[in-house]
Amino acid sequence: MTGQHRVAVIGAGFMGSMHAAVFARDPRSTLAAVVDKNLELAKSVAARFGAKAYASHADLLAAEELDLVSICTPDYLHLEPALAVAA
Repeated sequence: MTGQHRVAVIGAGFMGSMHAAVFARDPRSTLAAVVDKNLELAKSVAARFGAKAYASHADLLAAEELDLVSICTPDYLHLEPALAVAA
C-alpha cells in the first residue's frame, strides 16, 4: 500500500478514542477528524492526535475528503452515520 489514508472516527467515547489512537499511530493513515455530539469530548480526543473536531457527521462530511471512516457510536446509533458516509 502506498500513500496515506485520511481517516475520521465518529464517536469519541472509549472505543472511538481507541480507534483514533490506532489510526494516529499507523503510518498508513492520517487521523483527519474526530466526531462526537459532545464537541468538547471530540476536541479533547482530536487534540491528542492533531486532528480536527466536529459535532456531527454531517459537518464532517461537508468539510473533509476522507478515505475511511470508523463508526464508534453505540450500536443503535450506527445506521444514520453509516448511510451518510456511504452516500
